[in-house]
Amino acid sequence: MDAIVATGSERGPRRDAASRRPLRVMHVVNALGVAGLEYGVIKICNGLDPTLFEPSVCSIRFEGDGAREILHSRIPSFQLDRGPGEDFRVVPRLAELLQRQRIDILHSHNWLTCFYALAAAYLARTPVVIHGEHGRDELEVPAERLGRRRLLAQRARHLVTVSENLRMEMINRWLLPGERITSIPNGVDLAAFGSDYDCDSLRREFNLEPSHRVILNIGRIEPIKDHATLLEAFARVHQRRPECRLLLVGKGERAGLESQTAALGIRSTVLFAGLRREIPPILRMSAVYVNSSRFEGMSNTILEAMASRLPVVATAVGGNPELVRDGRTGYLVPPGDPASMADRLERLLGDPNLSAEMGREARRIVETHHSLDGMIRAYAELYTSVWQRRSLERHAPIAERLRLAAAGVLCRARRRPPRSPRTPPRLIILAYHRVLPLSEALRYPFPGMVLAKDLFEAQMWHLSRRYNVLPLGRAIRSLQTGDLPEGAVALTFDDGYADNYEHAWPILERCGLPATFFLVTRAVDRELVLWWDEVAAVVERLATGGAAAKAVDLVRLPKPVGEILSALDHGASAQTVCLRLVRALNGTPREGRTSVLERLGIPQPRVDGDRPNIMMTWAQVQEMRASGAEFGAHTEAHEFLDETDPLTTRREIGGSVRTITERLGARVTLFAYPSGRFSPSVLPALREAGIEAAVTTEGGWNGPGQDLYRLKRMDAGFASTRTRFSRSLFDAEVQGVFNPIRKLAEGLISQRIDA
Repeated sequence: MDAIVATGSERGPRRDAASRRPLRVMHVVNALGVAGLEYGVIKICNGLDPTLFEPSVCSIRFEGDGAREILHSRIPSFQLDRGPGEDFRVVPRLAELLQRQRIDILHSHNWLTCFYALAAAYLARTPVVIHGEHGRDELEVPAERLGRRRLLAQRARHLVTVSENLRMEMINRWLLPGERITSIPNGVDLAAFGSDYDCDSLRREFNLEPSHRVILNIGRIEPIKDHATLLEAFARVHQRRPECRLLLVGKGERAGLESQTAALGIRSTVLFAGLRREIPPILRMSAVYVNSSRFEGMSNTILEAMASRLPVVATAVGGNPELVRDGRTGYLVPPGDPASMADRLERLLGDPNLSAEMGREARRIVETHHSLDGMIRAYAELYTSVWQRRSLERHAPIAERLRLAAAGVLCRARRRPPRSPRTPPRLIILAYHRVLPLSEALRYPFPGMVLAKDLFEAQMWHLSRRYNVLPLGRAIRSLQTGDLPEGAVALTFDDGYADNYEHAWPILERCGLPATFFLVTRAVDRELVLWWDEVAAVVERLATGGAAAKAVDLVRLPKPVGEILSALDHGASAQTVCLRLVRALNGTPREGRTSVLERLGIPQPRVDGDRPNIMMTWAQVQEMRASGAEFGAHTEAHEFLDETDPLTTRREIGGSVRTITERLGARVTLFAYPSGRFSPSVLPALREAGIEAAVTTEGGWNGPGQDLYRLKRMDAGFASTRTRFSRSLFDAEVQGVFNPIRKLAEGLISQRIDA
């Protein structure tokens, strides 16, 4: 294909899959430049781990000046020289390129590339297509064009947006299921933005005097950026603050804006800088950043301003409200409203202390939620997860496929008439422990405790649309009063793992779902690591050998434990051995279990602060509490309460309750039994500690008259398969559709045993 122009290093022939070669990910953009979208793609490609990914970039039209300079030399780029209008010659060109490069994942960016990418991937049999949306080039999409987008988007395996606003638009207007769309906010280089720069030469270049205060805007000059409103707002500001200057950075046709500045009498105070590379020092010399767009996906320049500790005045459109916290990091104003924009700009210019405080908070938010490293990790996780999920689906066991098919048939056959007034309400409580990215979930040795992040998100979107999800405390009160709604569900998480905050909570917030988290307080305090996670670490050390493994005295271990561990020498995986060992220890009396753990070197000696960061911190717990999460107690050290003496029982329950109460300043009334194990003698200690309800691990539903200290829960992981999420299977398990069949099977087995 003569029209394909390649630069950078070309790929060699594809290595055999058995060699675990890096995933080849090609990004398709309309034109490769240094604008927001394209620069973001370049940052992703440059940042991906080259041992895991081989990225490349293909521009449908052309490669602009400067793009190749900032794209790493190891990353090839291609251009297809698309002609004006719809140029269908691009499809075979791109298909040939995909075949030649043996691409695994094709990632198209924005609507102009979507059709070409999907059509070419179909011809080239590219395994996975991901489509990303970064913003809009027009405020309203015509109905006919929107219909085409809906149709084509169905062909992509997964979709990704840069803001929740765009994600919800794809759900509500493109009519796509939420579980197929991931929102990954843009990230910013924290080292480059916010550092000290010598801005004297820049100020001289722009004829800025020491008294001049710069209001900055960065972006292409085009109608959707609405520079006209910004100029009107600045004219109002300049009347009262003549020391201010407006600096506009970005290329585009500016003749109309120059005429407007002349008409407004601000021609000499508006500086058109054109396209500039030295953005960090320009931000550093500015006092306020302003964004006047009619729509934004997620503005990179707002992020860079926040990272530079600038307060921001921005229009309340698109993804801007996800970045600018009104009154905390700046102000949000209505689009097309110069008076409101001028008022907020003057407020910041007139109060340096307020501006500095907002700038510091802006920097903190960017450091927490919008680092460049975090964005790159999120894309790496997306590519890995989508690829692994495809592999799991293709190799799904026959039993899983039969279970999925049966669930579909049974759910369709079963009629669910509205509940009559005489039908008692019932409460479904779902239990979770950990939520991890798929690659991490597959490595975690306790599959019953972990749900892959993509499956969890699919469950949450389904729950948000089909069920009434309530906070556990409220659900229990409604159960008692008899006004429980149809399809009532409560979500609970045990132990307090950090992934509950990092992965589960953001998904719950996006879906608008409440949840209750039961904390093992000494683990959150970093005083201990949960013993099964320590066992996993020991088994991993034994499997890899070395000096750390020699510290474990296998001779002194009980024979059954030694036999389990010896399987490592016969080819068993560390995951399999770890799972068998923990199951055996769970069934061992407390004294024997403690003895085995001590001989395995558990707990491991560590200095303060050297604990693994797998549990939530109290700061994270407090942040979640402020956002609406509910917290309950789960003992101090996850002791099994059917084994403890009365004194230990009271300490475990009461200490946990007191710690949470002191940390959160809220009364604790909910409790989860560790591993669901307890004895009747525990109840006085619960009541003494102020606990009003406790959840078990006994499966089933909760109806009127249910003992509040024996609330039943269902393992949410059982409502999915390992390979994929199925609405039918989830509903079948939650609603008990399989229960009659299981009871029948159990009865037949029992009869055969008796016979």
